[in-house]
Amino acid sequence: MHKKRYNNIIYVLFFLSGISGLIYETVWFRVLARVLGVTVYANSIVIAAFMLGLALGSYTIGKRVDKTKNLISLYAILEVGIGLTALLVFLLFNHLIPVYRSIFALFNGNPVAYRFVQSALLFSLLVIPTFLMGGTLPVLAAQTKRYGTSFANQMGYLYGLNTLGAVFGVALSGFFTIGIAGEFKTVVIGVALNFLVGAIAFMVIGRGESGAVNESATDEVYVDEQISNHSSKLRLLILLAYGFIGFTSFAIEIIWTRIFQLQLGTSVYAFSMVLVIYLSGSALGSLLGGKYFARIKQPIQTLGFLILGISVYTILGTYIFCLHKTDGLLVYLSMSRILIPFAVIFPVTFMLGFLFPIVTHSYVQKTDSIGSGMGMLYSMNTLGCILGSLVCGYIMISFLGTRGTIILLSLINGIMGMVVLLEATKNSSGITTRATAGVLLGGAIVAGIFSPDPFYYVIKKMVYADPARNMEIYYHKEGVAATTTAFGSKSNPMDKHIFINGIGMTELVPETKFIAHLPILLHPDPHNMLIICFGMGTCLRAASTHDSLNCDVVELIGEEFETYHFFHANGDSILAMPRIHHYVDDGRNFLLMRDKKYDIISIDPAPPIYSAGTVNLYTSEFFNLCKSRLTPKGVMCLWIPTSSYPEVRMIMKTFLTVFPEVNVYGGIKDPGEIMIGRLSKQPIDTARFIAAEKDAAVMHDMNEWSLMFKSPVDMLNLLILDRQQLEKIVAKDKVISDNHPYTEFPMWRLKFDPEERVVLNAPLLRKVKSELAP
Repeated sequence: MHKKRYNNIIYVLFFLSGISGLIYETVWFRVLARVLGVTVYANSIVIAAFMLGLALGSYTIGKRVDKTKNLISLYAILEVGIGLTALLVFLLFNHLIPVYRSIFALFNGNPVAYRFVQSALLFSLLVIPTFLMGGTLPVLAAQTKRYGTSFANQMGYLYGLNTLGAVFGVALSGFFTIGIAGEFKTVVIGVALNFLVGAIAFMVIGRGESGAVNESATDEVYVDEQISNHSSKLRLLILLAYGFIGFTSFAIEIIWTRIFQLQLGTSVYAFSMVLVIYLSGSALGSLLGGKYFARIKQPIQTLGFLILGISVYTILGTYIFCLHKTDGLLVYLSMSRILIPFAVIFPVTFMLGFLFPIVTHSYVQKTDSIGSGMGMLYSMNTLGCILGSLVCGYIMISFLGTRGTIILLSLINGIMGMVVLLEATKNSSGITTRATAGVLLGGAIVAGIFSPDPFYYVIKKMVYADPARNMEIYYHKEGVAATTTAFGSKSNPMDKHIFINGIGMTELVPETKFIAHLPILLHPDPHNMLIICFGMGTCLRAASTHDSLNCDVVELIGEEFETYHFFHANGDSILAMPRIHHYVDDGRNFLLMRDKKYDIISIDPAPPIYSAGTVNLYTSEFFNLCKSRLTPKGVMCLWIPTSSYPEVRMIMKTFLTVFPEVNVYGGIKDPGEIMIGRLSKQPIDTARFIAAEKDAAVMHDMNEWSLMFKSPVDMLNLLILDRQQLEKIVAKDKVISDNHPYTEFPMWRLKFDPEERVVLNAPLLRKVKSELAP
């Protein structure tokens, strides 16, 4: 086999391997978000396990490959092992719930101890396939060099094509397969790719190691060729610099993922798009860096300037981000939603990719130490990535904010780039080089000092967009899980809002009272209520007017509790009531870990219904979990915000398959729907509604903002559908599950199904009801 064809096949295989790797990471993140609850914890565990596995695998396997003869067969074994262990890990995830519950009980619900042990268990599972993934790059690096001429060129191609495969993996899973085929089949696709790569490597290329490579058609096979001529001190500096680059690159990715929700929204497609842009820049940079490496006369100086360039552009990105427009032609054409993220992210990641072949060529000494050299280099970078994701997510954003974090990351890169350049020019005059570097670093520092807080700047632009509303911001805080902003009108006390990462969550509307009063009065004698999703706290405030009721309220974003008094003057006193208990946790995880039974469970999931993670509160698994936590006469209440007709029908169908008795009520002013589920058909005790009319606190709450009902009995007039009528409407619709999270992936249905353009509201639902066959 000709050398060029041989290496090209290897490049293709590593491209396919990159697809499978990101497929697994995407699915693992989704599964862990359901298990760990708070998304930031799930994200951190996936990133830490993924990167540490790569680091350990790269270092451990890399040390052993230099003396291994049959490298491509080893690579085939690694790929098959990745597929098998990735599938096994996925299958094990959902069977570990009893173990998680035991851990929770063992530590009496102590969140720190529970999270630590649970995370350690999940971490140990994820490290197995990622360890094998980490070993693939050193193996192929050593293998391709045996039949190649330019080490930097080959590293650029290997890394670039593998990263390009990762782009396809994100796009394939995030835009197509999970929404269409489900999570399990998506994992199976990844496994099939690993098996295919392993089979081709073993059966086709593997034979080349016993003589199939045609050496007469190639240049001489290089043995123990010198690659890097740099001193040990400079090579150590390069190794440390690449570790710092890993730290800053993953930290800035976390910043970008959060702030670009303002442009891209909260859908899963938004997160996928950020990752696609990020990886595309890295892939193209690496490919071009490898291709044109031979033209670079001063690689170390180029490396220093690239790191400085990343520093400068990271700061420049804050200014570009602030160009965000809320109206205009670009917004109308949806171009600004992509242009600004692309302009901020792509140049930085392009430079990150471009420096990879420079770093590898400058660090790895000889051809007989490629495996160990690449292993050390790759493991140092991935350790930096781990620290960057954890330190940024848990510490830097909370203490420094978005602006402070960006400035610090830029400063780290600037200093590192300057150190590399000073070391590279210490044996020459290099006055111009040092002066240029100093100007770049100084420019980055000055630009950082005067830079705006990008996230808060755009938030203010959105809040103050209409001067006539006379808005003011009450509260703005960047927490671990999200950034929370509370604001309202100085002249209109009802015009109040809360943003989570710049996305509106709720307003002061009577529906948030309705989802408390209705299920409470439907129950014959309620004592314990669970509210999932706090929002502005209106539902809790309404429930607190029922004196005999104990309430647990669970909210993912703890900062929302701090905003309570801005929306309701007595908010803090409500939270201080002995019969009110509030928890910062994921609602699904809260129920999963506890056996407590409730008479009422009321849920108002974050809008819109396609927001990433919201589907976890719409699946049959979650509804069954709620059902198992209800008392025999318990009532489940679910608010469904306005959305397209088919999407709402799927939620209704899923709810219907779980609860034996179901009714659908319309909203009061908001056109959404309220679903009521019970364990058995029970007559409505109108006497309870009539008695509530004599409760001054309840009636005051119900009619606080406007006369909603003359009597609580009037709430029953909002009933639209009973179970039999709903069964006819949703008969052909799909059921949402953890494996099939349909509502989170509506893109292709929105594109090809005309019915998706129909927005469901109460009048439309009543019209559909009137057209049902008797």
